[in-house]
Amino acid sequence: MQNRMRGKTETIAAFGDEIRLLSQKAYSTLDKEAQEMLALQHFYKNVSAEMRCRLMDKNCQTISEAVEVVERYEEVLGPPGQGVGAQIRGVTNTSSRERSFETNPVHEGTYDQFTSAIKRIEQRFDKLESTMGGSISGRSCYRCGSTNHFIRECPIKDNRRGLQLENFRPSRQ
Repeated sequence: MQNRMRGKTETIAAFGDEIRLLSQKAYSTLDKEAQEMLALQHFYKNVSAEMRCRLMDKNCQTISEAVEVVERYEEVLGPPGQGVGAQIRGVTNTSSRERSFETNPVHEGTYDQFTSAIKRIEQRFDKLESTMGGSISGRSCYRCGSTNHFIRECPIKDNRRGLQLENFRPSRQ
């Protein structure tokens, strides 16, 4: 029984039945519950680690319960060897938009919503730039009034003494 492995084309039900029969023959002196437990342990050894976790989560007590769970999952996921990584994918040169539509056409509306939102943001940004652009070019240096530079680059800043005198001149009356 320890050498018995599931064949590639063998159904899980046939494998489970044969494990149960081999367990009954090998452990004929034990009661049915012990035989079932030993058969179930051997069954667990012959399924993938992922499937073993699923069987333990379902708390399977008999081979029949375990076979039902495995059959249900294989119906959805496909038989072993057909899961993720078992197939080689072909590569084609398509745009990302075409790919997303081929795999899931539900995203078409979402893609269009994102595109229109980006266009609205760009339009709003352009509008803000145009209004701010005029006020930026209209700015001038606080010291000399030139529009070619700001106060931090003003050539007059070295002459602080003259500016101080200007600020404190008595007003003409």
